[in-house]
Amino acid sequence: MQGDEPFIQPELLDGLITRWKETRCPLVTAVSRIATAERLHAASVVKVVRAENGAAIYFSRSPIPHLRGVDPAEWVARRDYWVHIGVYGYDRATLAGYAQLTPTELEATESLEQLRFLAHGQTFQTVVTDYHPVAIDTPEDLEVARKMV
Repeated sequence: MQGDEPFIQPELLDGLITRWKETRCPLVTAVSRIATAERLHAASVVKVVRAENGAAIYFSRSPIPHLRGVDPAEWVARRDYWVHIGVYGYDRATLAGYAQLTPTELEATESLEQLRFLAHGQTFQTVVTDYHPVAIDTPEDLEVARKMV
């Protein structure tokens, strides 16, 4: 678990384990639906595009996919967008091998470590949850978290 998700629910961690057992995918992570245009367009919110089988296709700080010809304020009303929740499940070999993978241009461009795995041909499975993260990505987020505690 990453330190920017201090309020993560134990049930979500159980869901990662269950998804791993179902798929045996060496990388598992959690996602939830994005409900507002503000969150969709915030660069601090990491978005995920998912395949039909639940595999993560790409992670980005930009709102993806782009809905051509639609006002960006209307995008969340037109399709599902997914926020990445900063928690991962790895098998031991995959985690040990991460440091051996060469950093990639995509990883550096987006400043997202999970893109190193994707760029090297590895796959993430996703777990859909109703949990809406209170991640600490900005000084403003830290103030919200302090008030919650």
